[in-house]
Amino acid sequence: MSYSPVTHTAGASARGTGPGLIGGLGRACYRHRWLTLLAWLGGVACLITLFISYGAPAQDSYTGSDPGQALLNRHFPRQSGDTLTLAIESAAPITSPAVRARVTGALAPFAGAAHVTAVTGPYQAPGQISRDGHIAFATIQFGVPSTKISNGEALALMTTPASRPGTA
Repeated sequence: MSYSPVTHTAGASARGTGPGLIGGLGRACYRHRWLTLLAWLGGVACLITLFISYGAPAQDSYTGSDPGQALLNRHFPRQSGDTLTLAIESAAPITSPAVRARVTGALAPFAGAAHVTAVTGPYQAPGQISRDGHIAFATIQFGVPSTKISNGEALALMTTPASRPGTA
């Protein structure tokens, strides 16, 4: 069995047709390269002009003037601040009575902390305990953004027993 090599002429396909739509466009752009360059520059100039005339300015102000956030703050004031998520890991199952008592006791100081509006432990909401039952999380909801919490208050939260490793 012998093979004969197939030769192609430049720009033609095996069927003898032309270079196709993209090839023809490329050839036309190459032949009229100065006109193509001017057309691209004109198009970019039009886009820049349209953007300057009708483009919306960037909003880099994080002053809380967002109408959606204002609506949420007005109707759900307890949820208007930031949240803190605490990870809980235990060698014993999280649902065991001993671990449950330690976790509940460790979260109690957060409930009385300044600016805290809610403490949701892993036993209060579904989906906060891992499948293996050894890892969970609790959520601390603040009534203010984190930028409004003073350094002293943040340090007090960090020194509670629940915020240190190995307490649950």
